[in-house]
Amino acid sequence: MSGVILDPITSPEAIMANLQRLNEALTALQGGSIAISQIVGYEDLVTETEMSEEVKKLQDEVNKLKIPVGGRYYSSSDKNPKELFGYGTWTLVSSGRVEIGAGTTTDSRNEKKSFSGGQTGGEFQHILSVDQIPSE
Repeated sequence: MSGVILDPITSPEAIMANLQRLNEALTALQGGSIAISQIVGYEDLVTETEMSEEVKKLQDEVNKLKIPVGGRYYSSSDKNPKELFGYGTWTLVSSGRVEIGAGTTTDSRNEKKSFSGGQTGGEFQHILSVDQIPSE
């Protein structure tokens, strides 16, 4: 092996190609058929810190795609999602309530009911009136 030239890191493919070349160079170094001075291009490689920072940026961008603006994040934690995901302004929308999807549905009694987006209803406690008590 006469030498190893590393490409600038411009894509995942370039990283893989460089890793392959470095692996071959390491094998050659261990066998004594190449000297470290014959590896060209390592000066342009990123440091571990730089790579970690770039990976963190990419993770942040991926997280933004997971829960887009207007999306819902459900959790049993009271921690602000911004602390978890590092972005956005989050609003608690259903504290102490149960969300119901918009649309029309039929229950087990064959009763149909329609719900629109943002509709609220229900109560925490209900006392039956005489008319609501089933008769035999």
